[in-house]
Amino acid sequence: MIDKEKYKNITNAKKYFSKLLKQYNENINFNNNEILELLEYHPTKNIKKENIEYLVMKKRPPYYKLALYYKIDDNLDDISYIECLKVLYNKYNKEDNIIYDINQAFRNISERGTKKDFKLLALQNNNNICTNCNIKTDKLETDHYPIPYKKILDDFIKDNNINLPKLKYKYINNQYYLDDKTLSNKFLNYHDKTAKYRLLCKSCNCHFGSYGY
Repeated sequence: MIDKEKYKNITNAKKYFSKLLKQYNENINFNNNEILELLEYHPTKNIKKENIEYLVMKKRPPYYKLALYYKIDDNLDDISYIECLKVLYNKYNKEDNIIYDINQAFRNISERGTKKDFKLLALQNNNNICTNCNIKTDKLETDHYPIPYKKILDDFIKDNNINLPKLKYKYINNQYYLDDKTLSNKFLNYHDKTAKYRLLCKSCNCHFGSYGY
């Protein structure tokens, strides 16, 4: 049984396990009893540590960032240690998780339009200059401005009387999608008509967030 008092709180626990996982190289199998015990707390996956053959850090699509995987029998599956920590510290809420997943599905819809406009903006800004700090970088990001993305989504949900927890969605290739294709296309059209962008460096984009909305 994992001792949550060792980490004091969930914030410290996240830092601890994040640092711990960074010690392991990509595609190198390993076992760590502390991590194995934590995985038993996952809210939706019934995991027993003795059944896990090995752990491994692998790049997970679609963003190809390193993520934790576990091997049981012939199945290699990814898993979120953050979700396990939420259960351990009584922070897990099923409805909150559903809403988060559906918000991710809406975000995936909007990115279809964002990627298209990013290419146009990138062509116009061929010097790769952040429009806020004027620093040159080859890793510019699109920023919804002056209307933050969160307001665009909230307005769409309100105008269409959408009850988020009631929406049906699916999880395919590590991405969330709405089952309702008509609603998906309606949001994409609304988003693309409303959204305006500017290009920012990663630091500025993180700093502004949703502009206090």
